[in-house]
Amino acid sequence: MNPFPQKKVLTFNKHFKDFGFNVNYGDLSFLTPAQFGFFGTTNISEIGLSGVDASLEKHLSDTSSFKGVKAHFKMGDSGLLVLDSVEAVYEKPPSPDLESTLSKIGKKFTNLFSGSLPDTETSEESSQTDAKESEADEPESEQKSEEEATKNEEKVQKDEKVVPPTTVKPENVTNDANKTAEEKEEAAEPQVVKEVLEANENILDLVAVTAEEFKDSVELLALYMKKDKDRAANEHAKNALESFLIQYQSDLGEESFQAVSEEEEREKIREVLSEVGDWLYEDGSDTTADVYNAKLKELKSLTGALSARETEFTQRPLALKALKDVMNFSEVFLNGSRNLPEEMQIYTDVEINMLDKVINETKDWIKVMDAKQRKLSPTVRPVLLIQDIADKFTALDREVKYLLNKAKYAKPKKPKAAKNESVIEEKIETSENKTTEFPAADEEEKTDTEEQPDILQVAPPDGEADDAVETQELPPIEEKEEELTEAEEELDTLDSGDDKSTKTEHHGHDPDDEL
Repeated sequence: MNPFPQKKVLTFNKHFKDFGFNVNYGDLSFLTPAQFGFFGTTNISEIGLSGVDASLEKHLSDTSSFKGVKAHFKMGDSGLLVLDSVEAVYEKPPSPDLESTLSKIGKKFTNLFSGSLPDTETSEESSQTDAKESEADEPESEQKSEEEATKNEEKVQKDEKVVPPTTVKPENVTNDANKTAEEKEEAAEPQVVKEVLEANENILDLVAVTAEEFKDSVELLALYMKKDKDRAANEHAKNALESFLIQYQSDLGEESFQAVSEEEEREKIREVLSEVGDWLYEDGSDTTADVYNAKLKELKSLTGALSARETEFTQRPLALKALKDVMNFSEVFLNGSRNLPEEMQIYTDVEINMLDKVINETKDWIKVMDAKQRKLSPTVRPVLLIQDIADKFTALDREVKYLLNKAKYAKPKKPKAAKNESVIEEKIETSENKTTEFPAADEEEKTDTEEQPDILQVAPPDGEADDAVETQELPPIEEKEEELTEAEEELDTLDSGDDKSTKTEHHGHDPDDEL
């Protein structure tokens, strides 16, 4: 529910010419003199109306009546009273040609109930007269028709119930007629005619600001915003300085800070922190943000070296552990990549050697830098820094991820026949062909005897000149087959075979070998 009226209508019914009126505050006696002074004037506005006499001449007549001038006010969202519109109101009788829907319906109901009884009596008399005439003219046909009608009526009464006709009472007809008359009177309401009048409003309570006043208001608002911003910045800077003082005084008692600093250094820092704290709560309690930030910068410069050593001291073991973990994983990955079969190998020698190089460099760097760091005191600046460890970690991780991504999208190679297996198959086929082409035993002895050089001939002993010349005989075929089998077994054990396969090919009996 609204705490105050949103709309208000003022009616002036005694003014027949152009006029004006004032809108003022009501009873303000409940206000104190100080509160009443804020109003300045009790007049809210002055309003002048024009066009009243012209409107009367246009609409006022013997049949019409003037209902007055109505001024419509509304309360805006800002709580100011605003004139919405002003209009002159007239009432005129309804036009005889215009009938309302209710009056037409009332007439129809009146005719229906008032004219139904005489119409019924007239129709009954006329039907009786017609029946008498027809009886005089055709008595026989009427009797037949009456008999047929009686039969039909009996059939109809058997099939369905006959509803008796309703009778209309005169009292009901009179009441309905009175109701329709009343409705007709209500429908004949006068016509309301409204004409908007011209109004000039002069606001006295809150005068519109000028351009210069508006500019001054904007500048004043900007000044207030700047002051609010500066106050917030001052509070933020002061809180930051105070938090640093409290936190660092507490940190100086921690074991990690004591491990990386001397007592003299910590005592010097405590004195400076105490001086700044005294200034903050006394002379510097209401200064600017620039002064607070300058003090904070001085303190950070004084304690920066100690804070850096403490951070390196506590975080370095964790960083080294992470680097060694990734290095161990990289070594396992490198060994697995090198031992892949040739048909499954997806990495080039350059990629594998690059990863091996990075791993070895990281190992050497950790060994050298860790030895240097162990020689230094924790109270001096370290040489093994967390940032350097992070750089080594990033370089090693980048190489491993590159190879992993390549394995993820690599396509499998097509299988190839091994070189050694192809050479062995060729040699076996050649040996089998040679085995099937050996001549018969007699021809072989004859051929070998003829082809052997003189140095292979054996001189017979004395007195046996007539005997046949003994010659060196070749091994039998069975022995050669055994030798070929042994050669095949030897070929199966070879990794590469150009030189050794050539030696295997001549592994059979050769006269030169015997010599």
